Amino acid sequence: MDITNIGVLIIGFFIGNLVFSRAVLWIGLVLEILESSPQGWRMAVAASLFTDGPWILLLFVLFSYFVRSEPWAPWLIGGAVAALAFFSIFTVAIIKDHRPIISPVAQV
Repeated sequence: MDITNIGVLIIGFFIGNLVFSRAVLWIGLVLEILESSPQGWRMAVAASLFTDGPWILLLFVLFSYFVRSEPWAPWLIGGAVAALAFFSIFTVAIIKDHRPIISPVAQV
């Protein structure tokens, strides 16, 4: 294990963090549109074309496919997968522990 491998692993972790955050925002956008729009899936698909979530996910998959034979690629992809796993577990734990805030109704 070389210091450059650790550096590439850290860069992969940052890339995974970026991919995860944009993909989660995209999923939130789709869920919000499905909940609030009467047009449903048509509007969600149309809005997905103009957000960066699916495009950055596609870019990451294509990049990983085309550089998989490089000597540094396993470290970069491993760091990204580690970030995706870490933040996915963290997000699931937060969602499971989420309790809705019940605010008292203001009486007039």
